[in-house]
Amino acid sequence: MAQTVATLRIGRGDCVSTGAAVHLGQGRFLTASHVVDGTQPMLRGCLTGPAQPIVSFQGRDVPAQVTHTGFAAFEPGFGLRYLGGQDIALLQRPVLGDAPPAAPLCASGPVPGQWVLVVTPLRMTASRVLGEMRESAPAYGGYTELAMRLEPGESGGGVFDAVGHCLLGLVAHREDVGGRQRTRIVEVAALRRFMAAEPAPVLARAPQGTAQRVPQP
Repeated sequence: MAQTVATLRIGRGDCVSTGAAVHLGQGRFLTASHVVDGTQPMLRGCLTGPAQPIVSFQGRDVPAQVTHTGFAAFEPGFGLRYLGGQDIALLQRPVLGDAPPAAPLCASGPVPGQWVLVVTPLRMTASRVLGEMRESAPAYGGYTELAMRLEPGESGGGVFDAVGHCLLGLVAHREDVGGRQRTRIVEVAALRRFMAAEPAPVLARAPQGTAQRVPQP
């Protein structure tokens, strides 16, 4: 499992975002959309212009192309949210050398009480699935919650079935719930829908009618 997870870096100077990416095979990687879609520099006020993500995998640092991102929308009082809960991006990197390890997708999603292994560039740790949360606006879907604290730089990490070692989901973000920190993940069914869909346009429109232009790397 750890052999399928890469380190991801994008940006310049003081405006750098870091995260993880999971190799699916043939140079394709999944990561969290907010790491690479330009929303973080926009929110931090440190836009530096287009930048290409660098994927560090199998001992090599290689630029990748962002081929597909989620629909991002910013709402006052809620912050950044993704339509359908798809905080997901697909990257393509040249295939170098022999076929590297790839993560197979699980046939079904996580269930409450299930033990999983969360793999990021920082660590591999066991956690337990708590259940699903739904956003207040149905258009934004929901996420599966894990009983663990997420550290900076871990978004985009892989969530694997502790027994079968297939990919159950992708680390999205953390949330404080009643004073307890939770990690929210995009589960495998949403990953499949995302990869089967057409690439998202640059303009992401929220259901309430407010639009945000999301810079693309």
